[in-house]
Amino acid sequence: MDRILFLGDLLYDYNFIQKDIETMGLFFKKNNFFVIPNLEAPLKSNNPRKKWINLYNHSNIIQVLKLLNVFAVNIANNHIMDWNNKGLFDLIQQLKKADIKYFGAGNCLDEAIAPCIIGLNQTKIGISGFGWKEEMCVPASHNKPGVAPLQLSCVEKALQIMTKNNVDKKVIHLHWGYEYEFYPLPIHRKLVHQMIDLGADLIIGHHAHVIQAIETYRNKKIYYGLGNYYFGSRRVNFDTCKNPIGEQNSRFGLGVIWDTYKFETILFDSFNNNTRLIDSKKYPLIDITHIPLSSYNSFFRKNRVSTRKPSLYISKYAFVISIIKLYWCKNKESLVKYFVILLDKIGLKEFVRKIYYKNKELAQT
Repeated sequence: MDRILFLGDLLYDYNFIQKDIETMGLFFKKNNFFVIPNLEAPLKSNNPRKKWINLYNHSNIIQVLKLLNVFAVNIANNHIMDWNNKGLFDLIQQLKKADIKYFGAGNCLDEAIAPCIIGLNQTKIGISGFGWKEEMCVPASHNKPGVAPLQLSCVEKALQIMTKNNVDKKVIHLHWGYEYEFYPLPIHRKLVHQMIDLGADLIIGHHAHVIQAIETYRNKKIYYGLGNYYFGSRRVNFDTCKNPIGEQNSRFGLGVIWDTYKFETILFDSFNNNTRLIDSKKYPLIDITHIPLSSYNSFFRKNRVSTRKPSLYISKYAFVISIIKLYWCKNKESLVKYFVILLDKIGLKEFVRKIYYKNKELAQT
């Protein structure tokens, strides 16, 4: 029986084919896995977007996807517009030529929202992808390319399109949440419950660089974050990322196997620029099914691990409060950015950075 294998973030910037890609590809094909990853970046152009990090996939990405038995990719994420419109257009053109389906971004809002519809084991499946603007996903509009925005109205529209196409199973792919956080934000947990109430059958998330919690709601599976699957030459950065959570956990990626009836999970480990399949018992999953939504604010407050950005709680005024918190956070980060640029100009950036990390290490001992 054929099975879908959902994978987390995939980036491939090498100009050659790594041995581990070939090894995993043989394993996927042997097990009849039709692979769907989050493709984390476009092709490179001559027009980079102004931001901290601009990621890109090498031009051999199509060969890599074919080796991994990829038949569809999510492109709703915070790096897909790193090389502006041309980077996105060139990638889409190459995917179409290779007959690899894509979803989550496009030339306009309607194209970005449009579900990818596939058949598997006599089951018609619809998949749509969405990206959270607050984590730098560039939203599409009616006349502008970009990512399908993470808004309930957009998700509802995608689900309605799936219904009109007589889809049997509806999957929502989400690039969201905060980096290095194990638990979904309270507002996101509520939002995903609403998606299932509207008809979604499966939720697949990514972006956090760590494997996040799982949940069963109304007998539907929610995988809040699959972590890193394969982050190209940048994999080594996660081994020494000066973040205790990231250093210990970002090397792992979760694979979700689905035959449209039952689920299995497999675990990947990336270390020293080598990605491999390992015993899934080495990374036990956190299940939050038993935590009522009514008490989740309190649980998140006590258990969140990444505190650089504001907690966004469920409340009557969550929409307004979240906007204010995120606006304040964005301004604070902009001030830090300009301060770093100033230090760099006067030649003190590395000196201050070393003092900062030294004091941080002392505080942790």
